[in-house]
Amino acid sequence: MKKYLLGVCLALSMQATAYDGATMNFTKSIFDKIVTHVLMDGLQERDTVKQACAINIATSQTKSLAENYVNITLTKDELPLMDEFFDTSLGQDMIVWAEFGDMNDIDDMDKMFDFEQYPTGGYEKYRAVMDKYFDSDMIEQVFSDDVTLLGAFLASAVKCNIFDSE
Repeated sequence: MKKYLLGVCLALSMQATAYDGATMNFTKSIFDKIVTHVLMDGLQERDTVKQACAINIATSQTKSLAENYVNITLTKDELPLMDEFFDTSLGQDMIVWAEFGDMNDIDDMDKMFDFEQYPTGGYEKYRAVMDKYFDSDMIEQVFSDDVTLLGAFLASAVKCNIFDSE
């Protein structure tokens, strides 16, 4: 019993101290956008209530997927630098895009941002960590954990009555 309680306390303390900074929030927003895009495309013949229901269930899983991505892509030393980058004007614009931008531009950063408008000298210290973060395939990473998303998709199919006739 003591081992069980110790394990529960350890698990709860780890969740309470889980990283939740700007990089994580940006990554989760991107993952939400990817999952939403896939579901909207796959459920386009379903009514909007069923689509919204499925999207809510599936995007509830993207935080753990984002944590995996950040932990795999960046070291603990690189993470604060990436968070700092998101405090810059370019980083803030990227956060706004992650929330409201066009999903079709995700593979082409030059379409998303006019890099000429940002002062180049101010971003040199972030260059290596930005390249590392953005060179990883976010779309592939979202779908690399088949169990998490498959479980969410199956749960949404049942809970949202996706396959019931309209």
